[in-house]
Amino acid sequence: MHDYYTKVIKYFGEDWFNNQFEEFLTNRQKYPKDGLNKEIVELEIKLHPLVMDVIRPQATDAKKIKWDDVKKSVVANYEIMHLGRDLSLLESEIKARGDKIRVDLINPLRYENHRFNIFVASGYKLLGYEVTFVPSSSKKGKTPDLYVTKRNKSFYIECKQRDQRMADVKRFTYLAKIAEQIFLILRSKRINICFIDFRITKDNITDELYKLLVKKIYRNDLKSFVFNKEISINIRSVTTLPYLVNLLKNNGHYDEKIVFTTFEDGFIASDPLTTNTIYINKSGSDRTVPLGIYDLLLDANNKNKDGEKLLTYLDFGKADSIISEKLAFEIKEKLKKGYDPYPNIDGLFILQTIRKILEDRQVIIKPNVFAVAKKSKLGSDPIALELFGLQGSTGIDKYLLPIDFLESGRG
Repeated sequence: MHDYYTKVIKYFGEDWFNNQFEEFLTNRQKYPKDGLNKEIVELEIKLHPLVMDVIRPQATDAKKIKWDDVKKSVVANYEIMHLGRDLSLLESEIKARGDKIRVDLINPLRYENHRFNIFVASGYKLLGYEVTFVPSSSKKGKTPDLYVTKRNKSFYIECKQRDQRMADVKRFTYLAKIAEQIFLILRSKRINICFIDFRITKDNITDELYKLLVKKIYRNDLKSFVFNKEISINIRSVTTLPYLVNLLKNNGHYDEKIVFTTFEDGFIASDPLTTNTIYINKSGSDRTVPLGIYDLLLDANNKNKDGEKLLTYLDFGKADSIISEKLAFEIKEKLKKGYDPYPNIDGLFILQTIRKILEDRQVIIKPNVFAVAKKSKLGSDPIALELFGLQGSTGIDKYLLPIDFLESGRG
């Protein structure tokens, strides 16, 4: 087992992983193995994100986590290897905060946010900065997350992470119910390898749409159609999507039972008996920046930087890059007109997902980082300052482990 795996297991505790797994199995076994219903969706959404990655590749009859199986999953191996490296790289800095960081990482509702803090901290540490995790509050008010220094440069850093998991529970449970019913109808009609792609711009799917889709299935009228200006459905063969099929297979789909994967602004489910797949993705021409994003930026703007320069890193998760690009453009346009909506923030980095999984178990990086750097406040060109997120193609390349090294985690 690679040292980075050992580091993660030791840090969280092997018993903690196994207890989470056992509790999930106990609750999961209350429901049919080949079924998909709202209770199962709720179980997975409420599961710790790291545990979810780890248990997806486990055999259905496993009683405890088999780490050799974890290594077979691209997503799980990617996360464990990078998390293990980051925990090792920042060992002394994390230890300086006592048990606080571990407590936050173990909390399923706070894990994503604090994992993002560690990601940014590691990025700066790899660039030769000294990194300090700042206590969450002081007599002077709310403080940023990190303080980094290098030679004559120093910055406070606030990390904001958009996590829609819990906000989307109702939508996902409704979609799971629809998916299960459609799969059963497709089975009864002996329709196989069908890929049904919902493209929606709102948070729910109407019952009228569901009834229309069922009617089309019974009539064997499996053609793409536009339901209204907010919803369209694209229907095709799964065989036209080899990249997606490989991705899903690597994450437990098409094996023994109906499996779903939830992610920000999306939901995907597959039926192993027919290889039918349902994909629901919030998309469309009227994409808007979620109002919660502005709240995150206002909170970052209110952090006490004690006379230092403040950088803010905003993680858009898996939301479409068009939304993050739109936010960056919107702020830049306001600055051009002489209005600064966040005067306390000297540099803003808007990150979209840094990971795309393709075939052959390769991890390919799609560098979507949009920077809004205020040169007049930073006092120098952002690139010359060696700010994380700007070196190379985006700076993310400095953080990522090489493909061959990631593969060594499976050795």
